[in-house]
Amino acid sequence: MQELLTDYLLGGLRATFLCDYSHTCILMIVILYFLFNVYTENPLIGSPSRMYELLSQAATKMPVTGNQEGSFLTLKSNSALIFGVIQLCSGSGTVFLDQAYWQRAIASRPTTAVRAYILGGLAW
Repeated sequence: MQELLTDYLLGGLRATFLCDYSHTCILMIVILYFLFNVYTENPLIGSPSRMYELLSQAATKMPVTGNQEGSFLTLKSNSALIFGVIQLCSGSGTVFLDQAYWQRAIASRPTTAVRAYILGGLAW
């Protein structure tokens, strides 16, 4: 039992995955806390519907060039498309060229690694 605990705490691939998972959980909890705090308790916004109204009003006062009808609430945005392509290229470069990704992929079991990398890629 103590040997297993030592493996988790002192090193190895399992410890790396455990640290990555715990750090991600902590970050997600903090991000979600601030998101819900702003959308529910902030007197300026107060609710998601109020945020929608504020963004609609902002689009009429200051339209965004390159977005459909100048809206902040659209998926048709030229700048966002360019940003997405840049992110896709740089993200792929990071995954393929970073040694830490390769070390984890080689050290883990192939069946587990394939599912994890596909799920991670879809999440990203």
